[in-house]
Amino acid sequence: MVDYKQITRQAYDQIADEYNRLYGRAGTNEKKYLDKLIKSISDSARILDAGCGSGTCCAYLAKKGLEIWGIDLSEAMIDCARQQVPAGQFEVMDMQKLGFEDGFFDAIVVAYSLLHISSTDLPQVLAEFRRVLRPTGLILIFVQQGCLEAVIPYGLDSQPMLVHFYGQMELNQQLVQAGFQVRQGVSFPWNDPQNLSKEIICMLAGREVT
Repeated sequence: MVDYKQITRQAYDQIADEYNRLYGRAGTNEKKYLDKLIKSISDSARILDAGCGSGTCCAYLAKKGLEIWGIDLSEAMIDCARQQVPAGQFEVMDMQKLGFEDGFFDAIVVAYSLLHISSTDLPQVLAEFRRVLRPTGLILIFVQQGCLEAVIPYGLDSQPMLVHFYGQMELNQQLVQAGFQVRQGVSFPWNDPQNLSKEIICMLAGREVT
């Protein structure tokens, strides 16, 4: 059986420096919705960037005085993130098996890292996000919009990887089923280098208290 996680990890290890050069700074739209999240949490909030890559969102959030934690499958990406945000806490970790206690975070940012999560694995990932959020916690998700789940050449070096684009209704339904209450769902234009998606979906959701 093909281990697509390992393939993804190796692919991003190889391109980490180039990825950081191209995408190491948050864009205007990302900043807009990160700012909305920041306004909804305390000044000293503890935030997890799940699938943090080279630290793009972490670097922006750190400037706001928040406590930054980041995880990623790629050791090379984590190294880049540590360089961008020396005060942050970064670890190589699988989103399906978060090594944090229940209710550890005030908020979670998931910026494009669900791209390589299959529809089969997504419920477990969302369940883990919910588990490590405090009862009043928030989650902000950015995903590529589309109807695609396939193994295709993708990324800077066109490695065959599992790629999953999402419809807004699909993501909304998955969040609700995982125990989140969706507060806002918007989309904005995106120029996909491979012309597979034309929009980004951004969703803000809260952890439902049961």
